[in-house]
Amino acid sequence: MQTAQDSSLNADAENFSVFCFQRQLKGRSYIGGIFVNRQTTENDAQSPNFNRVAGLDYRLASRNGRWNGIAFFHKSFSQGVQAKDDYAHASFFRYDDANWSLMWNHEYVGDNYRAGAGFVPRQEQFNSVTNEIFRQSYWRLEPEIVKRWYPKSSIINNFSNGIYASWYADSLFKTTEGVYVFTNEINFQNTARLGINLSNYFTRLLYPIDITYTGATPLNPGNYTYNDISIYGRSDVRRLFTSSFVISQGSFYTGTKRSLQLSAGYRWQPWGTFSINYTGDDLVLPAIDSNGEPSELRTTLNLIGPQADISFSRQLFFSTIAQYATQNNNVNIYARLQWRFRPMSDFFIVYSDNYASTNFAPKNRALVLKLVWWFNT
Repeated sequence: MQTAQDSSLNADAENFSVFCFQRQLKGRSYIGGIFVNRQTTENDAQSPNFNRVAGLDYRLASRNGRWNGIAFFHKSFSQGVQAKDDYAHASFFRYDDANWSLMWNHEYVGDNYRAGAGFVPRQEQFNSVTNEIFRQSYWRLEPEIVKRWYPKSSIINNFSNGIYASWYADSLFKTTEGVYVFTNEINFQNTARLGINLSNYFTRLLYPIDITYTGATPLNPGNYTYNDISIYGRSDVRRLFTSSFVISQGSFYTGTKRSLQLSAGYRWQPWGTFSINYTGDDLVLPAIDSNGEPSELRTTLNLIGPQADISFSRQLFFSTIAQYATQNNNVNIYARLQWRFRPMSDFFIVYSDNYASTNFAPKNRALVLKLVWWFNT
């Protein structure tokens, strides 16, 4: 893909290229490789600005379907970036049978790893006081174990209990963030489910930050530990009308938080599904009023969005979703038309739009055409 120069955005003309391969092994497993290149193509041809990523990955998929996983190692090459700690690696493996589910995930991203044609989460830390960005290596460990029991019941299919953890640390293995969850779930014979989770959180703030992003007084750097309890459930997914909910309440940094998630959908057979989703958070944090007296700051955040998926035929599909967020008064619209003109080959038309709900001024919008052609050898 070639992009044009845009001086108003201080953007150079660039070329993006991707090469990948896969080799199937025994069963459904495979080994693969990828090479991604991004570099400028004008004005600085003698010394182009570039970023390149090369990597290998292995996908595990056992014949009986019980073992699944993936492992990869990527190394980046970037102009002006020190060739040290410029790699990322990860492994994810999962085992499932009727009685047990076991999961393991690890991630490591070096502070000099760059993915110029993509996005690397959590690598950059923003200091809102000095308006500076600090890059940091990180580790993540994510284990889970779930045990299921099957009672002799015409109503309940199984009970399950489990422990889940997601732990982040810096390059010195000092904890920066963690969530630890004790899960309990009932699965009914009609596919409905009901569960309750007990969660403990740890967050180490490196800089002062307004966690509500509404202009509230920033929290001080330091370690914060808090807990919550959540109850969730969903209806029979075989029905034309389905619904789900999540209710949670507990402490949140120095205050409290109550959350509600609702979803309702209808399947209009045989051509479409329609749904609407709602998320609401009510935050209460300690504050100081204009007289210097202790007070409370209450922030309510709402996110609502309808969604539709329509099949005009076996070859033509349409999906769209709209969202309204009160946190930043933003409306987002996403629509995609897909034409499958031959097996495994598709033509997409994608439209996205973001605008402010206060004056309906557009923030950004895009129209993208994409063609996927599968060569049958």
